Amino acid sequence: MSEPSTAIHAPEAEAALLGSLLLDEVIALEVIPTINADDFYATRFRLIFEAIRYAVAQHQSSGVIPVLERLRAAGQIDEIGGAEELGKLIDEVPLATGAPVYAQLVRDAAKRRRAAHSLLTLGTTIRTGGELNGQAEAAIEAIKSLSSDDRSVAIKAEMVDALSLTLQELPPLDYIIEPFLPAQSLVMLQGDPKAGKSCFSLYSAICSA
Repeated sequence: MSEPSTAIHAPEAEAALLGSLLLDEVIALEVIPTINADDFYATRFRLIFEAIRYAVAQHQSSGVIPVLERLRAAGQIDEIGGAEELGKLIDEVPLATGAPVYAQLVRDAAKRRRAAHSLLTLGTTIRTGGELNGQAEAAIEAIKSLSSDDRSVAIKAEMVDALSLTLQELPPLDYIIEPFLPAQSLVMLQGDPKAGKSCFSLYSAICSA
């Protein structure tokens, strides 16, 4: 993806979480049900997590050997950067017992990424005049799912209110001169010199008199 939303991720937390799962199968059994593969931003991390989840489900072990076996069977060793990538993840774990905290950071980043993507998709649809097809509702739900602090509560409420406007059925406009001059509205007329702005204004006045 090329959208700005792709910048929203927590690479250190993703790596620390995977290293923790590889180190301690008890922690893996506890944490794996709380997170999804698509919560990871990096493709190689998603593949490693899926291999860990598979190894735990099949062997009740999240160690390096069963995880490597799964990755080899799926032909994904090169995609994760080589077998040594698992060793790097283990070596760089700050504290394995911090896995629940790492998982929360990964989930929060994923929620922000999805909310940003929903807003970008909605904005593109509105700008191009396309059908919304539930995009406004999806964006609202994505924003509501974000973790809140004292600074973000008001911002989230304003964003939800603004998005809710897109769901309202607005009455059709009344025109004095359709489609140029809506009633009870402020209209700006601009153009190059000698383009006929004065003539158009006088003609509009005569037609609406």
